[in-house]
Order: sequence, then C-alpha cells, then structure tokens
Amino acid sequence: MILINQIGKIKKIKNLPVNFYKFKLKNFKTKVPVYLETENYIVKTADSKNELIEVMRLRFEVFLEGRKKLVSIDFDDYDLLADHLVLIDKKSKKVVGTYRLISSIFSDRFYSESEFYIDKIKNLNAKILEMGRAAVKKDYRNGITIALLWKGIASYVKETGSDYLFGCSSVYTTDPVEAAYLFLYFKENYFREDLLCEVKEDYRIKNFEKYINFLKNTKADLSYAENLIPPLLKSYLKAGSLICSYPALDRDFNCIDFITILDTNKLNQSFKNKYKK
Repeated sequence: MILINQIGKIKKIKNLPVNFYKFKLKNFKTKVPVYLETENYIVKTADSKNELIEVMRLRFEVFLEGRKKLVSIDFDDYDLLADHLVLIDKKSKKVVGTYRLISSIFSDRFYSESEFYIDKIKNLNAKILEMGRAAVKKDYRNGITIALLWKGIASYVKETGSDYLFGCSSVYTTDPVEAAYLFLYFKENYFREDLLCEVKEDYRIKNFEKYINFLKNTKADLSYAENLIPPLLKSYLKAGSLICSYPALDRDFNCIDFITILDTNKLNQSFKNKYKK
C-alpha cells in the first residue's frame, strides 16, 4: 500500500516498441468506474489503453528515471489484472498521479506475492484490495493531490465493498541496522502478528536476526526509526494501517518493503471524515 509505494515495483521492463504495449492492452477495460471532479482535477479509473500508456510513462518517470530503456514505460503483467486510478490536471489534460488497484473480486494474484507469502491475508474470507505503484509527478506532490487520490481510493473501496487494503510499502534504505530499527519499532507500535507474512528466500536480509538481537541487547532507542519512515507510509499508519511482515530486501530498487494492511472498518476517524463521506 498502503505516495504510497508504496506499497509494488516492477522487476523487469521489456524493451519493445510502444505499439507492442498498445496491442497487448487492446482489450483493456475498466473494471470499476470511479469519477470525481474538482475545479482543477479529475480523479477516475483509467478507461482506455492510451490512458493506461500514459500511466505507465508516469510510473517510469517516477520509479526508473535515469535508466536507459528503448521505451520509457513501466509495465508488468499485474497491470492487466488491475484498475488504475488516475489524477488528471484539467489544464494540461495530463495524468499527474496514479495508483494501481487489484481487487480479489477480479484476481487471485497480487504483486505482493512476488516478495512475500500472503496466504494469511488471502484466507481472511473477505474482499481484499491491493494498492501499489503509487506515483505522483514531482511538481504535483502536495496535500491536495494526495487527498484527491485518497478520495478516489475511498470511492473504489465503497464500490467494491473491500474489507481490507494491503500492499508493499517501501523504505529507501538497504542498511540492515536501519531495517532492524524499523522492524522493532513497528513490532512495538504497529504490528498485526496473526497476519504475519513470511518473506520469500530471495528477498530475506542475510542474518537479520543478528541485527535485531544487537538492538535488543544494547537497549537501542527505537524512536530513531521514526526518522526513517517515509511520508507515504506515515500516512498509512495514521489512517490505521498495521505492519504484518519482516522487511523484504528489494535489490533492484535499493529499498526494503513491508506488508501493510488496513481494515477499512477501522479507519482512523479523521480519515473517515475526509474520505468516506
């Protein structure tokens, strides 16, 4: 989830012409229509392949800037399973923000499964919604745009009757000590043990327990972790999200990921007032 990163990242980009993507997406259709409009912006679910191509270009710009690729597009197979919430600047008519939303109504596969075993979440006997690939154009990263995207997510949650929001939330560090600080801080303040999602072997931090034990034995001040939490993840926690995993090390993007989960019936009251009217 869980702007945000949070909370999926693509592992491979195929260097193929844009026309290939347009062909691959030719049957793309919106699964759940959402539409909100303000004086300056439109928030909606993408409803055409050209709009989805624009989403993929924005994601490439945000996540993969500086990487040399034949085509500047961020695409993976999960995109075809998802709806894509877009924020459009009415003046430029450009997509300036996006979230990828994968609902259990339409898919039993989720991006988070590339790094974690999420069986406990999938077995909740509830409608679950994975949030990921959150991207906002640099000049538009402010409280207004984030609030509009949250309103769009709230509308999507209502339309799908989703009981839980979840996803990978990223912290841009690969330092195992910092990862241990974060884990212990979350364990003490924001953890849901009954839904613990194990990290897949290829993404585990080597000898991670050693770093955890070191901090425990030295009685480290865990409040240090507060300085490491990115704004997007902080917003999830403020909304009532909990952590339910150890950190996964994503070497491709030089970050660590945690699974975050939010019971939509337990949203923080201030978020309910803003986004669930």
